[in-house]
Amino acid sequence: MKNLNHIEYLRALSMLYIVGYWHLFNYTEAFPEYHNAFTSILTFIVLGLFVFISGFLVGRTEIKSNNRIHFFKKRLIRIYPLYVLSITLFYVYGINDADTSLKSLVFLSMYLGPPPLTLWFIAMIFLFYLASPFLHNFVDYPIKFISFILLIFMATLALRVIFKQVDLRVLLYFPCFCLGLYCSKQGLKTKMINIKTALLVLFLGFNLLFVEINSWTLNKLKEIPIVLSGSYLIFVISNLNENKFQKVKLISLISYSSFAMYLFHRPVYITMKAFYFPENGVLQIVYLSTVCLFMVAFISWCLQKLYDRTYMVLMPST
Repeated sequence: MKNLNHIEYLRALSMLYIVGYWHLFNYTEAFPEYHNAFTSILTFIVLGLFVFISGFLVGRTEIKSNNRIHFFKKRLIRIYPLYVLSITLFYVYGINDADTSLKSLVFLSMYLGPPPLTLWFIAMIFLFYLASPFLHNFVDYPIKFISFILLIFMATLALRVIFKQVDLRVLLYFPCFCLGLYCSKQGLKTKMINIKTALLVLFLGFNLLFVEINSWTLNKLKEIPIVLSGSYLIFVISNLNENKFQKVKLISLISYSSFAMYLFHRPVYITMKAFYFPENGVLQIVYLSTVCLFMVAFISWCLQKLYDRTYMVLMPST
C-alpha cells in the first residue's frame, strides 16, 4: 500500500490548528477574537478533513464478510486504551462529569447525550467505523451506497427530532467519512465527484449561510455542503501535488502523535497553567503556543510510542 506524504502533512497541520489555535485560546482571554465567523467555518472544514481522511484510509483496508470482527477488533485495540485513559483524565480534571464519561466509554454519548468535550470526535469516528463494512459492500453499487447513507442520515435525524439528544455533528460529518471511503475505492475524481462539482457545492454552501432559517437544527445541517466540499477540495488538491510534499521528520512526528495530541492536550494545558502562567496577556499567548504546545506534542509522542511498543509486545500478530 503506497504511503501518501500529503496525508501526513494534512494530519499534522490540521492537528496543529485544532490544538495550537482553536483549543489553545480556550486557556487565555488575551485574544478573544480567535473565535469568529471565518475560523468557525475553517474549524468545521478541518474536522471534516480529519473525518474524510479516516474514511479514505478505511477504504484502503479490505473488509470482507469473514474478517469484519478482525477489522473492529483491530480498530478498537488501536484507539480504545488511549481513549479510556483520556476519558479518565478528563473526569479527574473535572472537564467531563461521570455520566458523560461513562456514556463515552461505550461510544453512546453522541446519541444519548451529552457529548464529552473534545472527546466527542473519537466517539463519533468509532460509530462511523461500525458503518464501514456496509459502506464497503455497497460502494460499487451507487444506488445502494447512497440509499444506505440516506437511511443512516434520516434515522439519525429522526432520533434527533424525537429525543433531542442526538448530537448533530454526527450528521454534519458522516457524509465526509462516506465520501472519503468512496474516493478511496472509486478514485478521487469521477464523472460526478470532481473539483468542478466540489467548487459549485462550496459556492452554494456559502450562499446557504446567508439564508435565514428559524430552526437551529436546519441551520447546522446547512453547513454540510461547505464541510463536505471544503474537506474534499483540500484533500484532492494536496493529492494532486503529492510530489511536492517531501518527507520531513517533524511533520511525520506530529502526524504520528496527532491522535494522542487530540486526546491529551487539554489535561496538559491545564497542568502547565497550574505550574506557571504569566499575568501579561501577550506572554500568556507566547507561553501557551511555545512551551505548552511543545509539551503537548512531546507527551503525546511519548504516550503513543509507549502504547505502540506495548501493543507490539502483547499482540505482535494483530
